[in-house]
Amino acid sequence: MKMNKLFNFLKSTTLLLFLFSHTAVAETSDATGAATTTTPVPSGSSDVSIPLRYFEQSPDGVVNHRAREEFVQLYNKFKDNEELKGSEVALQRVLAFYAKNKDGIPRSCGGDLDATSSPRGEKLDAVNKIDNQDFILLVDYTKPHVADRFFILDMKSGKVESCPVAHGYGSNSNCPPEHQVRCNGKIKCKITSEVNNRSGGGATSRGFYLTDEGYRSSQNTFNSGSPRSSGHNALNLRGLLGGVNDKALDRSVVFHRASYAENMCSSSAGCPAICPQLFEDYKDKVKRSLMYVHTPEDEEKPQPDC
Repeated sequence: MKMNKLFNFLKSTTLLLFLFSHTAVAETSDATGAATTTTPVPSGSSDVSIPLRYFEQSPDGVVNHRAREEFVQLYNKFKDNEELKGSEVALQRVLAFYAKNKDGIPRSCGGDLDATSSPRGEKLDAVNKIDNQDFILLVDYTKPHVADRFFILDMKSGKVESCPVAHGYGSNSNCPPEHQVRCNGKIKCKITSEVNNRSGGGATSRGFYLTDEGYRSSQNTFNSGSPRSSGHNALNLRGLLGGVNDKALDRSVVFHRASYAENMCSSSAGCPAICPQLFEDYKDKVKRSLMYVHTPEDEEKPQPDC
């Protein structure tokens, strides 16, 4: 009898340890000694350590545990999706920002939250949170042009759809040799080798945005391609980071459809311009949702902005 009790006790303890090892978020330390969280992953997958500082609330540095827990749940929903393979850092950054700021975007981020119209006169409402929490838009410009580097994340189902997206012609300078391609006698960069927030020059701006109201442009590149363009063919973008992308409205950097999105030798004027089909499918579903433009510069940053 005693042996049976001991056996049952050991069996129960082993089961509990197994469950805990597969569900708990362990706190560890990174190379700098800072505490990190290890995202739970299934056996056979590589561990991903998420620094606790991603979720510290300024100025006292207290960790936002609610946001961290939500991040873990969301990351587990998307991390094994084949569409996002190679974009793990970009995925972590956007989900961390979303979990922290979805119900209130801090003024300290310095973004353009108060604009009530675009340069073309479309009426906009002031922003204080991420209104549309059904979808997240992710652009990974560390991947080469023509690759599927634009992603729509369905926050409810975990479904991901993707297609190519063009970057700005002003982001082709200082291109590493391994990413250079010659187009019509000029060097084009497969990735965004340079980003900035300046008016003119056609560069991509990195960071977090909110998509805003749509409008219809008469530009041929906004209307061509299949399927046929109908209704609005672009959405305004509101930059959420001061000094990083807060001039998006002033620069008329918008999210739009473009038949050239899959052409290696074509660039936008700084806009994330995607394949026409996916834009038409989702343009009305993704208004007022979070967009993140991830670049090689972000890849080297120790943590996401804001």
